Amino acid sequence: MSLVDHLLYAVAWGMFGLSHSLLAGAEARRGVGLSALRAYRLGPFVGWSQLRGEEDAVQTLVVTGLHRKVRHPLCTAALLLLWGRVDDELSLATAIWGSLYLAVGSHFEERRLMSRYGESYRRYRAITPRFFPRLL
Repeated sequence: MSLVDHLLYAVAWGMFGLSHSLLAGAEARRGVGLSALRAYRLGPFVGWSQLRGEEDAVQTLVVTGLHRKVRHPLCTAALLLLWGRVDDELSLATAIWGSLYLAVGSHFEERRLMSRYGESYRRYRAITPRFFPRLL
């Protein structure tokens, strides 16, 4: 890939990230991702509720299941998929830009969660790693 190709690919990831962020907040691989999905309500998770202008006031802070080990288990699954599939220049670029998107996106998600859940989220954040569980 040329430098221009990488820049265009970065712009595409940026547009995806921006559109996801606008829809996401109104104010070891496959198994990890599927398991993590059980903790979320479908409408708010995919953005349908936000498109209809509905807030997800009933969703409580989830700290059970995979969320006991990491704060963002879906990002963990995505990172495993992205990096586990690297076998050429395009998949490497995808892993790099996708990882950057997940890191930046999780930062903004954390700000939203801090605002929403306050001290409960601060305590949870202090003891639970962002993407990868502690080995001990």
